[in-house]
Amino acid sequence: MRPLAERFFAVFTLLAFLTASVCPALPAAAQEEGGSRYNEVLQRALEEFNLGNWQEARALFRKAHQMNPNARTLRGMGMAAFEMRSYLAALQDLEASLRDQRKPLTSEQREHVVKLIERTRAFLGRYHVEVEPPNATLQVDGSAAEIGEEGVLVLELGNHEIVAMASGYQEQKRSILSCSSYRSSVTLRENNRLPVSQEHFQRSLPAVYQLLMHSRLLHAVQEIGSSRMPS
Repeated sequence: MRPLAERFFAVFTLLAFLTASVCPALPAAAQEEGGSRYNEVLQRALEEFNLGNWQEARALFRKAHQMNPNARTLRGMGMAAFEMRSYLAALQDLEASLRDQRKPLTSEQREHVVKLIERTRAFLGRYHVEVEPPNATLQVDGSAAEIGEEGVLVLELGNHEIVAMASGYQEQKRSILSCSSYRSSVTLRENNRLPVSQEHFQRSLPAVYQLLMHSRLLHAVQEIGSSRMPS
């Protein structure tokens, strides 16, 4: 019969061998399972797209993109958005698919995306926005504006309201009608700066209010104290 120490070493060696053999397979199995789910979602997205169910297709392409972000899922999202007539989202996704190097597009796919981008731009208005002061915040229809390169703002067709805001200035609003393939400029100069006294009053209002309440409270305490004093 072998000594206890020798048997323990043999068992330990066997466990170490099994652990080394199984553990590397675990990440590979998980990766394979994740890839299988991704392929399943992608296949469903393609089926919905071929059936003309654009919203469902876009949702599934987006889900696949969240699981495995790459240029081809972005292309699918952009193609579905184009069919939904969500041209701004289509432009953003399609342009991103050309830049993304994860599972990059084939030359044929890139050619198709470039042509689709040109078609998409025909249904968008492009505006060069100039704002003074430069640190002003812009909003379009109540949401933060996305200004592209060289200060270009891309808008869907229809009516929009642009608002410029800056500390110490009154808001400036501009209503515009975005037309198909229209290019123009929008200048927002916030000339109506608040008067110094008004601006100072707005900034100091909380402190003034606290001082006023303190003085009123002090006056009330003095009145209560004087009423309790013996005559």
